[in-house]
Amino acid sequence: MGDVFVILVLFCFRAGGIIPPVAQRLHREHLDRVVQEALDNSGVPLNELTAIATTIKPGLALSLQVGLEYSLKLIEQCKKPFIPVHHMEAHALTIRMLQPVEFPFLVLLISGGHSLLAVARGVDDFLLLGQTLDEAPGDTLDKVCTEGNGLISNEK
Repeated sequence: MGDVFVILVLFCFRAGGIIPPVAQRLHREHLDRVVQEALDNSGVPLNELTAIATTIKPGLALSLQVGLEYSLKLIEQCKKPFIPVHHMEAHALTIRMLQPVEFPFLVLLISGGHSLLAVARGVDDFLLLGQTLDEAPGDTLDKVCTEGNGLISNEK
């Protein structure tokens, strides 16, 4: 299907990082438009979808909740099967949409709160080699932005 990106980076920098209740509100406010744009870009009408996939973990619980609730309504409306998606595994597979990458391949994923090193052996077959156990990289970046350190400015 099509893809649509809503970039809220500037907002996050001004706020000093991602604030879960604000992210939840922004997801709610933009989800209808993003889904409609994705459908329009794909050229596939909603009733012709074969299934509905939604990120269920890991991630910001409040934002994931918005997506799941929205998807469950679509599933009920369209009577389509549900495909739960692991956020980090989906990131790992994105390269295969852009380049001819064969399995297995090594992947290092560094995200806001969930970083891992894994071998992607198949679409739903990942061998986890390691993951973050303490502070998340996203939290560190938020602190750098907030404290100023001269690296990234959250000013206009």
